[in-house]
Amino acid sequence: MTKLTRKLFISILTVAFAFVTLGATTFAWFTLTTTAKVDTFNASMQSGTGIEMSLDGGFSYKNYFSKEEILEAITNSTTGTITFNLVTSFNGVDMYRHTNLYIENAAAASGYGDWGLDEDIASDYITFDVWFRSPTEGARIYLLTDTKTGLAKDSLGNPINNKLWQPDGTFFYGGEEEITKNTDPFNVYLADTLRMSFQKFSLTNDEDDEDSLIKGDSEGVVIYELDPTIADRPALNEENFRLDTEVVINLGMVEYYNFKNENKQINTQLIGYVNEALPKTIYDNDHLVVDLEKVDAGEEHADAPVLLVLTAEKGTFDGYYYGYMEVRVWAEGWDPDAFNAVLGSSLSIDFAFGGADPE
Repeated sequence: MTKLTRKLFISILTVAFAFVTLGATTFAWFTLTTTAKVDTFNASMQSGTGIEMSLDGGFSYKNYFSKEEILEAITNSTTGTITFNLVTSFNGVDMYRHTNLYIENAAAASGYGDWGLDEDIASDYITFDVWFRSPTEGARIYLLTDTKTGLAKDSLGNPINNKLWQPDGTFFYGGEEEITKNTDPFNVYLADTLRMSFQKFSLTNDEDDEDSLIKGDSEGVVIYELDPTIADRPALNEENFRLDTEVVINLGMVEYYNFKNENKQINTQLIGYVNEALPKTIYDNDHLVVDLEKVDAGEEHADAPVLLVLTAEKGTFDGYYYGYMEVRVWAEGWDPDAFNAVLGSSLSIDFAFGGADPE
């Protein structure tokens, strides 16, 4: 069993996005012809005692990052633009956009390339690097329960750009509720499709500069799919319909596509190939760690994945142990809620990282 002792440190990254769509959307993610542009961006990043972070490649560390600094880490500009598109990932690292989901002979598909996938989509999701350091060797970094997704809000606490959708077809949503053209408009949420991954890397000493560390090999990826915090959901969308590890063919997005494409159906054979390729370990809210400041010594949390273990030392030891990971956030197109309309809704993300003693 993994045991978490009392708090060593806590760092929190808070990011709030509000999106507006550009132009008219179509009816499902794989026929998407527009992107979603960030209209409002608010962010802060802070850490508590015992841990510092870097967003500039490990050159400078501090306890607080402003909105502009985080935006620059994501877009390389303090006034940059963030866009989202619905994509898919089979490993939490490589991202694909569908150009055509229909395969006449699914049995002939030998790989992702045969599924009408386009991998050149770096602008369709968020990715940024985070370096950590601590004076405690072997300190472990976790994702805390303060990590949340949901709707962006204005200064008065009201949701920004709530997306009301009027479906134009008949399909089952939630497995039981039948949606028709006569169904009243209801809210849909980009947060319901959201996934995030944390890819850790080894660090080695730079032979030409003993005061520098170099990113080495990937040492694994942790993928989370959280249930967003959204108050006052409508009856037709009163819960987040999760993807987890398998596509459900008669629920939400897939059934809607099949209704709209009578002659080009997504068949069970193709879904079988997709389900085989989707990642098999997805963590949820139950795998977040309680704020370590509130955890009693010896409290067990064996299910929480360790994102990083800080062990790397510079050639000239400076009193710190380092770790490095790449963070990715994307809207998963195979999610049951992955209708184009979600790209018109707002999105907020709060990341909270916590550290514990060496195991």
